[in-house]
Amino acid sequence: MRKLILGSCLALAACGGGEDFALDVAMPATTAYADLSRFSGSQLTNLLGLPAVSRETPEEGEVVYTIASLDSDEPGRMAFLVEPVDAGKSRIHVTLDLPDITMTDHGQNKILSEPKSEAMLRQQLENWARARSSGESATGELGKLDLFVGAMALVVSPSRHDKARSLAALDGQLADFGGMGGSIDGFGSESRPDLTAREIVPEDPTYRGQDDPFDDGEAGGWGE
Repeated sequence: MRKLILGSCLALAACGGGEDFALDVAMPATTAYADLSRFSGSQLTNLLGLPAVSRETPEEGEVVYTIASLDSDEPGRMAFLVEPVDAGKSRIHVTLDLPDITMTDHGQNKILSEPKSEAMLRQQLENWARARSSGESATGELGKLDLFVGAMALVVSPSRHDKARSLAALDGQLADFGGMGGSIDGFGSESRPDLTAREIVPEDPTYRGQDDPFDDGEAGGWGE
């Protein structure tokens, strides 16, 4: 088993910069893997005409999602490796690699920040793990994780942002991002914990959430 895990970790490293973080969860590895291998992001990709997110399981306990971009030849990748710790616990190794994406928002250059996106993913995973460990249904949190996958497909394709904004101005056709609503380049706001908007983009296009996977272009690089 150790050799298998080591080999899988090396495979994850080959996806990009290596493991970004690990999360210990109070659930069997089989349960964690079943949950984390079910995403497609199709709610957003189908609605916005984005490339489908592909899923591969190259090794036991490993799932890799490839997130294609309409505006970059380099896709994004999100990978999970689930390692059993004991009968009721497991460790999830997480890798998120995103393409170099720039966009202009209200006249300001923006650069996609991988660290910020990783922090958002970690928060969603922690919410899911908390629900599982407390014995609650994880259906809602898994839905938010699936929407996160679709949202990542959206942020790596800036050419679809205007379409997303126009749809959101209709009757809330984009689902609530579970507290991660906000502008296309700002998926949430700690100042609005009771957010119940039915869209990722609010009707007021000037609103920007505090959780923002883009950095100002002047900062350069992928974020601080």
